Amino acid sequence: MFKKNKKGFTLIELLLTITIILLVASLVVIGTFDVRKKGQDKRIGAEMDQIRKGAELYKDQNGGVYTGLSCSSVGLISALCVDIEHYNDEGDLIIQVSSIGDKYCAYTPLSSSSSRWYCIDSEGKSVETSINPSGSGYCTSTTFVCP
Repeated sequence: MFKKNKKGFTLIELLLTITIILLVASLVVIGTFDVRKKGQDKRIGAEMDQIRKGAELYKDQNGGVYTGLSCSSVGLISALCVDIEHYNDEGDLIIQVSSIGDKYCAYTPLSSSSSRWYCIDSEGKSVETSINPSGSGYCTSTTFVCP
């Protein structure tokens, strides 16, 4: 009788292949997203350390005090604050700098988690923490220290 000549793929084979490719692609995208957020956290930490160095320069130029130090008061620090704000998906002000006399404290949430912060202070601390610096009595107008 008639001889069937199979050339090509069936519809089910094509759909199965496309499904597998989409599944693998989605796993790659999800993995890349986490890596990108962790990279942003490292960048935030590096920029916060630059703010710490800028604060020391500010202190030297202002009679040995940090009074007036903020994200809007100093060119270098202001630029770093703006750069850090770009990592916040909500677009809110994410870096807080408080200062008085010979003390200051600055903190910002990290990109990879809403419950992790990076904090620097005039005692030389540069720390990543799960304690909210403002909500737990740290980095306030009376303590100026990181957790």
